[in-house]
Amino acid sequence: MGSNFEVAGFDSVGEFVDAMKESEDAWSDAFVEFIISSGLADELRSQDWESFARQYNGTGYKTNKYDSKLAAAYRKFSKQKAHRGFASVGDNSEDTINANVSTADSDFNVDGGDQTKQSAPDY
Repeated sequence: MGSNFEVAGFDSVGEFVDAMKESEDAWSDAFVEFIISSGLADELRSQDWESFARQYNGTGYKTNKYDSKLAAAYRKFSKQKAHRGFASVGDNSEDTINANVSTADSDFNVDGGDQTKQSAPDY
């Protein structure tokens, strides 16, 4: 919603609207920023669909079954295999991350140490 432009990381409604028209990536980035800034990331990580739905969608979430729909979507998509070289939901092992980054034509390497710290700014 345009009224959430600041929480989504924008300086104005116009800047927000322009970004939403620009690309799916811009929309996705704004959504993630909104989730983090709104304090909803923990609910997603813990799969607390009811709490997420109540805070994100408001009091009508039960009527519209948003919590149930989120749970069902998570179950469906977390069972799928990786798509186009990207990991399935929840797969964040070093090997998978390195494979995904390699697919993106990068020399970025996740080793949890100095090499990661050196590579991250270049990525």
